[in-house]
Amino acid sequence: WLGTVLEEPIADRYMAETGRKMRRQPYRLHADYPFMSCTIDRQIIGEEKGVGIWECKTASPYLFREMKLSGLPEKYLIQVQHNMAVWNYSWGAICVLNRDSGEMIHFDIDRDDELIKIIVEKLGLFWHENVVPRIAPDLVAEKAVKLPPVGNELRCVQCVCRCKKGSS
Repeated sequence: WLGTVLEEPIADRYMAETGRKMRRQPYRLHADYPFMSCTIDRQIIGEEKGVGIWECKTASPYLFREMKLSGLPEKYLIQVQHNMAVWNYSWGAICVLNRDSGEMIHFDIDRDDELIKIIVEKLGLFWHENVVPRIAPDLVAEKAVKLPPVGNELRCVQCVCRCKKGSS
């Protein structure tokens, strides 16, 4: 809810800080896979590398700090890759706002066709084995893919955890 309420001011701030331009886009269904669809938060336009996906997140101070130290959570990476597949884009960005301090970080993410292939396979399997025949899936999920870290090069300057003191 908070992310939805704050999306507009976060988008305005992101555009001011990065110089990028964005616009809203409607819901989209993948042309070849009816089990893949999404509504993106924004579309980034006017970039040399082409049009991109923009996703906005808000995070607790704890989760925000973890993202600065260790990179983005896998669910965010999978969401952006899924959305790039639906829109057929080569890149995307995630912007994260610390909901307590107002600090903001953002990450650009390149399309990963191997990961997208796995996403399509897994979603297709779920669609055809569970959704269409209306069979509840097993509640135990196995981790099938090792995702590359995104953003773990950022370090917190003033904490006493794993980061190197004085790094930025």
